[in-house]
Amino acid sequence: MSSKTFVVFIFFLIFVAGCSTNKHPPVPVLIPLKPVQENVETVSQNTKRAMSDEIERVRAQLRVLQNTDKEKYQKFNNMLVKLSSDKNLFIKVRDNITDDNRNALDSLYSFREKTLFYRVNWAVMDALSLQSED
Repeated sequence: MSSKTFVVFIFFLIFVAGCSTNKHPPVPVLIPLKPVQENVETVSQNTKRAMSDEIERVRAQLRVLQNTDKEKYQKFNNMLVKLSSDKNLFIKVRDNITDDNRNALDSLYSFREKTLFYRVNWAVMDALSLQSED
């Protein structure tokens, strides 16, 4: 076989081999995902337990504040009582609104709660630092 014939034969094989390949990649078979089976009650209980622990920490900080700065203690204790009473209203309203509004309401309540917790924490640290300077 001459070299010219061999080269033509190789190009012919490459040309034919290219025609027989699958031009489209295989489409993967979609398997439906199983829904996540996290127990909603467990998540809810964990959230409630975490919030309960957080409220207990705030109450402990308020007791410290009661001994160091009675005026701030009264202010923040009243705010905590108001937040707790607002929570009852929040729970009643929450069931009667749409999901979007419910998410917004949850966020607003969470913001109020965390803001109060951080303010109490800051007040305790401030009162303790002022007390240590005396």
